[in-house]
Amino acid sequence: MWDRMLVTEGISSINTALRVLDSIGFDDIEPMRADLYVMLGILNSYNGISCRQEELEFWKKALELREVFFQDLPLEEIAREDEIRLFNSRADMAFGHLQTEDFDEAREIMEDCYEKYKTWDPEDAILLD
Repeated sequence: MWDRMLVTEGISSINTALRVLDSIGFDDIEPMRADLYVMLGILNSYNGISCRQEELEFWKKALELREVFFQDLPLEEIAREDEIRLFNSRADMAFGHLQTEDFDEAREIMEDCYEKYKTWDPEDAILLD
């Protein structure tokens, strides 16, 4: 929705989706809920400087959920996609810190992400799997 600049409609739709998940007792740590928080972070990033803290809070929620989900996975069940989602959430947090001008925190997170990214196969090899 952000690509069509439907920010208000997108935020409303995602909040509705979160309420639906709550109403049906959907597990909090399932990746879908974190995906929705990521989208709320992205959409709020288009709302300007007054929403920077809220944007950061959505990315923080997404990261916390991804970390719990990841830690609960048995080692033999961890897939590359799980790692990608976790480290992309960390990169989102770094972006949020850049938006709030916390450059030291952003640098620390991005250096950690970069080190992890270097351990993965090249993107074209991953896409072919």
